[in-house]
Amino acid sequence: MAPRSLLLPLALVTAGSALHAQCELEIQEFSAPDGAPGDVFGYRIARAGNLAVVAATFDDAPGVDSGSAYVYERDPLAGWVLRKKLVPEIPLDGIIFAYSVAVDGTRILVGAPLRPDTLPAQGAVYVFERDQGGPDNWGEVAHFTPANAPAGAVFGFSLAVQG
Repeated sequence: MAPRSLLLPLALVTAGSALHAQCELEIQEFSAPDGAPGDVFGYRIARAGNLAVVAATFDDAPGVDSGSAYVYERDPLAGWVLRKKLVPEIPLDGIIFAYSVAVDGTRILVGAPLRPDTLPAQGAVYVFERDQGGPDNWGEVAHFTPANAPAGAVFGFSLAVQG
């Protein structure tokens, strides 16, 4: 019986060591404070460090199915905190703004692949930067479409940014 009693404490020490070596699990539920059914909040998510952008591709707040993106920042005490709701300066119905999102440091890119006012309808990418329009504000600094793209190019369908 002596060997059995030695194995049990050894097994607990081994299991305990393995648990301490792993990262702590972070759990927090996100929701849009002004969300509605059908907004598709969370359709796309991008994160870089303590900054996250959550898409609500069919949000109707700025226009029917125009879309929006929510900027969250991690606070050491409060967890992830909503900082700003992003919408284009000129909202348009049906552009599905925030079909794609990307974030890198102080810059956020938001794709609107169905932007209908670009002739021919090609889509657009919007650029937002921190501190534009005031401290800790996220303001639109540019939006662009590709030159000579064919109709239905869906520019902004997918995004990535680094640097």
